[in-house]
Amino acid sequence: GSRHNDALRPGETIALAFGSDEAIAIDYQILKDERAEQGLINREQVVERRYRTTITNHHGLTMPVHIFDQLPVSRDESIKVKLSTSATKPSRRDVDDRSGVLAWEREMKPGEEWRIDFGYEVSYPQDKELPGF
Repeated sequence: GSRHNDALRPGETIALAFGSDEAIAIDYQILKDERAEQGLINREQVVERRYRTTITNHHGLTMPVHIFDQLPVSRDESIKVKLSTSATKPSRRDVDDRSGVLAWEREMKPGEEWRIDFGYEVSYPQDKELPGF
């Protein structure tokens, strides 16, 4: 469609949300949420989280699908965050210059199912506390 918007210059585009699409099914599962200690001399806490998102296209036509998620972002050098080696490789990282935001994108055929595995590990010194994590 088209719409006039005083905030846009001629020729600019804008992305608008039209609500959820009931013909695209999303199943989000938590596969792992574990805490452990590691190291003999320099003990550290390790939090490992893994998720699986399964997307199914119930439309009768091919649909572009974009899935976004994010890694925690550390501003403290003693806190390390890494993407799981078993994670599905994202199409883009740091989307729109937002640290840690990942995107997976593809064209899904009618009836197609797509599974995205995502996970990360956060390690930090044993004497440090991460409130809310």
